[in-house]
Amino acid sequence: SGGDHPTARRDTHFQLEGPIVDTLKQAFIQSWNAFGDTLPAVKPKQKTGITPIYSATRGPLRMTAAGKTYIDLIESATKTINLTTGYFNPNYRVIGALQRAADQGVAITILTNGRYSTHHFALEAGKVFYTPLLKHGIQIAEYQPTMIHAKSMTIDGQRSYVGSANLNFRSFYHDEEFSLVIDSPQLAVALDRGFKDDLKQSQFIKLEEWRRRPLKQKLMQYIYVIGHYFY
Repeated sequence: SGGDHPTARRDTHFQLEGPIVDTLKQAFIQSWNAFGDTLPAVKPKQKTGITPIYSATRGPLRMTAAGKTYIDLIESATKTINLTTGYFNPNYRVIGALQRAADQGVAITILTNGRYSTHHFALEAGKVFYTPLLKHGIQIAEYQPTMIHAKSMTIDGQRSYVGSANLNFRSFYHDEEFSLVIDSPQLAVALDRGFKDDLKQSQFIKLEEWRRRPLKQKLMQYIYVIGHYFY
């Protein structure tokens, strides 16, 4: 979904059917019961090839399952990583995992928001991390038509990570998230096809040009990044 007008977000929706629905129900029940009420548990009837990642807040500086899964999947890649995130504000563990993967020959492309976003501070803070990624040959593209709200990542055209978790501190340390790791080349190919279409409407960041951005812009980004733990 999406549109040409900035108020229409670019998103990706999924419809899940079959035994995985029981897993989704159990994740909802687990979250609901954490607040005092008690709903009966639901046990999935069979394996599905889909791994649910329910991510609850664990306290200050303790990374959630969402962040750990991002790192595990990045480290498992051998060929390609195509990553879409509405909010780009990674921690240094994720940056390190991406750099190491790129150094080992993995082709990595990150698609995130350009000028449109619901949180200007978070948007600008994340750009501080462009340089250390670009220096390792990682491609970064900013979507131009409107705001991206999608969160997805494909690994080697075989596995996909989709759901509510962004590549940012809020998803890594604060928010409850639910995502899925799906072993399906068919889904990965479909997501990669949409990813390539989005790249045609995006602006790629070039390292030398990025280094020459105005000093005021650099200073403001470093000021914003001071509070990035809360973005």
